[in-house]
Amino acid sequence: MSAGCGRLANRLRRTLMTDSPELFFDFDPHRPGPSYVRVRHLRPNLVCALREYARSSSVLQSVLRVMVAGTETSADEELPDVGGHRQILESGLQFMPYFPFEPGVRYRATFDPHALADIGPSNRLVLEFLPAKEQMVSPAEVTNIFPSSELLPENLLRFYLCFSNPMQRGRAAAEISLLGPDGEPVPDALYRAPVELWDRSMRCLTVLLDPGRLKRGVGPNRELGPPLKCGQTYALAVGAGMTDITGSPLHKVVHKCFCVTDAVREPIAIEQWKIIPPDTNSRQPLTLISPAPLDWALLSNSIGVAAPNGQPIQGQITIDRCETAMEVYAVLALDHGLLRDPRWIGPRRCLRQYRDSAVRPGAAIWHRSGLRGRESVNFILPNARSKWFTNRPTPSGLRAASARVRNRNDRVRRQGAPASSCGATMTRRSKMATSERSVTTSAELLTAAEDINIKTIVIAADLSNLPSFRLLQGQSLTGAGPHATLRFAEGQDGLQLSADNRVEGVELMTDPARRAIFNDTTVAEFGRLVLKDLRVTGVIQLLARDLVRGGHVEADDIDIVAADARHYDERPKGYGVEVIPGACTLWNQQADSAVIITANLLGLSAGRAGAPVRGSGIFVGGAGDTGGRLIVRSLETGAVHSDGGIVAGTPDRITGGVFVVSGAYADSVRNRGPVTT
Repeated sequence: MSAGCGRLANRLRRTLMTDSPELFFDFDPHRPGPSYVRVRHLRPNLVCALREYARSSSVLQSVLRVMVAGTETSADEELPDVGGHRQILESGLQFMPYFPFEPGVRYRATFDPHALADIGPSNRLVLEFLPAKEQMVSPAEVTNIFPSSELLPENLLRFYLCFSNPMQRGRAAAEISLLGPDGEPVPDALYRAPVELWDRSMRCLTVLLDPGRLKRGVGPNRELGPPLKCGQTYALAVGAGMTDITGSPLHKVVHKCFCVTDAVREPIAIEQWKIIPPDTNSRQPLTLISPAPLDWALLSNSIGVAAPNGQPIQGQITIDRCETAMEVYAVLALDHGLLRDPRWIGPRRCLRQYRDSAVRPGAAIWHRSGLRGRESVNFILPNARSKWFTNRPTPSGLRAASARVRNRNDRVRRQGAPASSCGATMTRRSKMATSERSVTTSAELLTAAEDINIKTIVIAADLSNLPSFRLLQGQSLTGAGPHATLRFAEGQDGLQLSADNRVEGVELMTDPARRAIFNDTTVAEFGRLVLKDLRVTGVIQLLARDLVRGGHVEADDIDIVAADARHYDERPKGYGVEVIPGACTLWNQQADSAVIITANLLGLSAGRAGAPVRGSGIFVGGAGDTGGRLIVRSLETGAVHSDGGIVAGTPDRITGGVFVVSGAYADSVRNRGPVTT
């Protein structure tokens, strides 16, 4: 033994002669959090010696051991040690198991500091304890099963089962099964792991389909084929025999039914993802949308955001919409730093407290650090550049931002997928001219709208008898003062948008039954359409159909005075009825489920008390359960007064003041004024 170890042994001998340590089990069934085995009342010189020994060798495991002593029905004492983490405290030593102690199982803990050195008679402490069966407030239930989609690929590998309470091991093989189209268990479909794959909280169980049957070319795959067959309907069944740590069974049997589609074998292509940066000076989340579902458990661990200097910033991730959308509600950091102040409150819970938490130039958001072999997708806030990082299996390093932006949309369009509106906007903004023209006559307005060098048209007068006209891609139209008005000729539609247009601070007037604002459906995507501070007579109609396969819509403070949408024949149909569109209609009509339109709609008002808009009021919709989706971050309305004008005795036609139609998903809907219909 070295001289240093000899001196430590002498110190331990002296302290053990006078110390009276206590070994106890710290457990409260009514207290949240883990339970511990602790040794307390150790003198400072013994704690110091333990620290020095812990630094020089792995000895804490032999000093404080916890093992299974047997169960209530078994006297077996040769079971292995319980795995866990040991921590030296100020006046003691603590053991925390990697997984919670099982109620009803007897454990034995031993504290033996003499394991450090041969220093005479042992002062070994032994404690046997039996964790009580805690009383849960409510019976256990299955809260989620992932993947959450009802359409799953033939080569699906795993399910994740989430429970409301911590659960017991050992029941999964008997209680979890895959039922085939005939309602009978599919033989050899699930992989029965020797140890059930629970997370540390014992609330999430991973269930694998047999990898041997999934791996092409190996024996089980050749003999039995894949466990799932394309075109068939299956159900994952979770029996009520699953018990929580108190021994209480599940509240009810749960079935997750799903249909099997073609196998997915293409690698993840991050150039097809859509990134929606939060607005400057806002507390909005950063949103990532994938055209295809991603693995629920891996999604939050493999994606993060870093500042331009590469510094990760902590945040909170929420995953939604069949694992195709991820939002980062995050702590934000400025290049010049922030002072602490308890003002930042996330939508789910309080995150980290910072002053001035709004998104500002230079801000970046992060979830997980420690990424290796990264690929990046750039997004931009005004005057700042940030990167999404994905943890890819093949290390490829960081690609140049300019090359990514330059090639991004061309590559995506060649693959037939929607280009990222964010990446397109970056390129266009970097090249955008600052040319602006103020117009006071109809002729000046129409000329400016056809000039590719004019990026901002300023309306400085009340213009009347206008024909319908179209804004070029990237053009903005703004009003200069309260008299900025566009009055369109009788029987004419109004303003047609193309892509990346902004309309702000003007009044637009058409016949109520005509379209005051509508979009060109021959372009590939909306880009980013912004409608702000508008007073409108006529219908606002934005449709994703024909060639439109992507885009984002921002609307804020829109007041529709009068509109009549009853004569528009395109109406969503289902369950024996059809829905009349609205005075404000945003509708993704594409049958392809990979087509996603996103929106943030605030301050929408329609009609007046005694003078309602005709048809529905605010209408947002997708293409049903299997078609294109409309994802609305927030839908917020003021006063909405609508009247469908449906003739009495018409059973197959409906309207609504605020109507969210099948295929549209709104994270939040708030009516801040009366809604009458």
